[in-house]
Amino acid sequence: MPGSEPEEVPPTSPGPRCRKAPPEREGNGAETTRPPRDGNESGEGSW
Repeated sequence: MPGSEPEEVPPTSPGPRCRKAPPEREGNGAETTRPPRDGNESGEGSW
């Protein structure tokens, strides 16, 4: 039982945080230059 609990906790916390951390930095830069809605939704509008 103690093995399954810690396994689910660490991968859930560090997993999403690590993935969201890098994309957030890129998203912030794009948001400052151009609107995030057009860049994230359209993609073509951002570029």
